[in-house]
Amino acid sequence: MSDAGESMNTRNENTETTQNTNVGNASANAPEIVPDPKYTPEQVIEIQLNALKNNDAPSANSGIATTFRFASPGNRAYTGPLTRFIGMIHNPLYEPLLNHKKAKFSPLNPSGSSWRIEITDHNDQTITYGWGLSMQREEPYANCWMTDSVTILQN
Repeated sequence: MSDAGESMNTRNENTETTQNTNVGNASANAPEIVPDPKYTPEQVIEIQLNALKNNDAPSANSGIATTFRFASPGNRAYTGPLTRFIGMIHNPLYEPLLNHKKAKFSPLNPSGSSWRIEITDHNDQTITYGWGLSMQREEPYANCWMTDSVTILQN
């Protein structure tokens, strides 16, 4: 299981390597992080979790905006526009993701399309989410991993 943080562990089947990618920790002067084919499923999860953990940095709900940028086009059609998505994340089902203390995540399948995310919220409660990703086939997101769904697995 990986911890979301400044550096990220990247693993393959035979060896374990550590790589300091600093994804998801944008400063006020850094460009917005957007979907890119260079990001692995693990990096996409980490970007979103770091953004939600620091939701109001550099501005109010900027973490939710980053998360929305990584929502697949189908997900956006269902949950958007951004103002609606912000309201959805601020509801009790998803609010534990905002400004959480700790996140652990692990893949549920070899392809990286399903993830188990354990969140420890600001009240030290643990909530488990299922995070579904898919690689997009069409432009402008061709070959980018993006989020299709987030559901509560255990509360």
